[in-house]
Amino acid sequence: MTGESSAKNKPQNDAKKSRVLVERGILGKVSWFSVHRGFGFIDRDDTGERVFVHITSIMRNSRFNQALDEGDKVVFDVIQGHKGVEAVLVTSPEGIIIIRLQELLIL
Repeated sequence: MTGESSAKNKPQNDAKKSRVLVERGILGKVSWFSVHRGFGFIDRDDTGERVFVHITSIMRNSRFNQALDEGDKVVFDVIQGHKGVEAVLVTSPEGIIIIRLQELLIL
């Protein structure tokens, strides 16, 4: 049984290992993002290609979930994963961690 259990886990581990850095410091603009779904898309400035972004790839410095707004300018790295290209290490163009105004409000 132990052999079967480790064999079932192997595809997930292989998928994580298959993530390869393709490019760094790409400029883009958020075309769509849903906090509820936890993902969205960024259009690259250089090629116009639409790149998937997961909420966990948005650099943050607080306990609150970060969100991207349509039209936000961002900088990101591109990786090739098992499902295609993906944006990671997403920040503002100045390299500043993205913080939404509502996170700064103190009640």
